[in-house]
Amino acid sequence: MFQSKEYILKKHGQNGTDRAYYLKQLTEEYKKTDEQEAKQQVLANLANFAYDPINFNMLWDLEVVDLFLEATTSQDPLLQEFGMGGLANICLDPTYPTNTIVNAMTTLMQLITEENYTDILTQDLYQCLQKVKGDQRKQVNTMASLFLLDYYHQI
Repeated sequence: MFQSKEYILKKHGQNGTDRAYYLKQLTEEYKKTDEQEAKQQVLANLANFAYDPINFNMLWDLEVVDLFLEATTSQDPLLQEFGMGGLANICLDPTYPTNTIVNAMTTLMQLITEENYTDILTQDLYQCLQKVKGDQRKQVNTMASLFLLDYYHQI
């Protein structure tokens, strides 16, 4: 769920966890670890953080989007999934350029094969596409609608 700065401050107090510091730690852990399961867990966490607009600037500043992109070419199907999930989530950033959102959806469509169909076409992606479909930018709206029609068989 999207959280405001006020909500976070109220929940965690003045001395609560510093979100920027925590995201930086996760990013550094992902880059340093050689353990595959740890990489998967960290990237999954970063992808989840990419869903909340309060984290957008921090993730861009930490170049986490590059980690998501890198993961899409990994041999590990879970890293691919979490990388695409992170990209799908951060595409909701309203400052994100239209062409990049459309290109991300096009790339994702091209990555779908019979072998990974169920891994990529998750309920989370469906929900993300539903939100993107409501975007006021015509190209983004049209592409999300086509994606939903072609792969989820509904508009």
